[in-house]
Amino acid sequence: MEYDALPSRLSALDQKVKKGKRIVMGKTLVLDQERCIVCHRCIRFMIEIARNECITDARRSDRTIITTFPGEFVDDPYSLNLTDLCPVGAWTSKDFRFKLRVWFLTKSPSICPFCSAGCNIFIDHENNIVYRLRPRENNELNQTWACDEGRLAYKALNENRLCRALVKEAGNLKEISIESALGSAAKIIGDHKGKILGIISASASLEEAESFKKLIQEVGGEMTYHRRKQAQDDFLLRKADRDSNLKGLAQLGIDRPAGGDIVKSELLLVLESLYSEPIIAALGKKMVVLSPKRSEMVEAAAVSLPIGSYAETEGTVVNFAGKAQNFFPALGLKGDAKPGVWMIKELAKKLGVDIR
Repeated sequence: MEYDALPSRLSALDQKVKKGKRIVMGKTLVLDQERCIVCHRCIRFMIEIARNECITDARRSDRTIITTFPGEFVDDPYSLNLTDLCPVGAWTSKDFRFKLRVWFLTKSPSICPFCSAGCNIFIDHENNIVYRLRPRENNELNQTWACDEGRLAYKALNENRLCRALVKEAGNLKEISIESALGSAAKIIGDHKGKILGIISASASLEEAESFKKLIQEVGGEMTYHRRKQAQDDFLLRKADRDSNLKGLAQLGIDRPAGGDIVKSELLLVLESLYSEPIIAALGKKMVVLSPKRSEMVEAAAVSLPIGSYAETEGTVVNFAGKAQNFFPALGLKGDAKPGVWMIKELAKKLGVDIR
């Protein structure tokens, strides 16, 4: 018989070659060595693009494996690109691994807002939940790459979102309707005309910034911007400027950072973006905040109005090189949230101001 239940008559050297399964290769990656076809794409990427010689091949013939050098891990800000360029899925993201079958995901083109590089991305989502961000080819900007930090920033689209308008009563936040919140905000702004400081995130879109600036001018306020903590440029994509539209704000004449004038102002009108950091000097001041997330600024504000993030609205941002790029909605708005431009214009109407 050619097949039977008896032990194999082949020598031990001729048995099926078994390699490692589910090997954790670093804080972001898992490798299946049996699935790997040893094409060396990953090694070439790490050496030629990421400039990090952390992985190599070992052994010979059909026992060759991809592995790290002894005692090392794949610890690199561009490590997750290996999951895109692997032709057989041997490299998988520890974060996304098997959360959902990829053919169930809808991919929507967008622009990464995590720094001023303006990398083109896909937002992969299902049932209004984002599961991952991936690079979208643009040979002028990011080619086909994206940094790990930008990819994993998708979590902010699903977590801690501001979905209802809030008003502070007796020190406690209370949910109210958008119409009531707009009325409350308009009354506060009306009571402090001429003594208002507008603070806008340097990642807000051109459209939001233009409308916001007009509103601040109409109520006799001063216009400033707030930036995230700066980082450092690297040799590939990541920029020290961690805001996506600082150049765009400058084009609109918004070129003064918020500073000492926070203390002098009676009221702060603040427009945040998804990755905005708290303005420490403002936390004890009276504030009206427009935000896509339930931030520290929202917790401290007299009135908070929920607006959409970059994934739920459309707009324009200008990257570090002065290139303007448009983004469009990939997801539905969360709860009662509205596009930032709509919210600003409705607030202006409550104040009897036309900012078309």
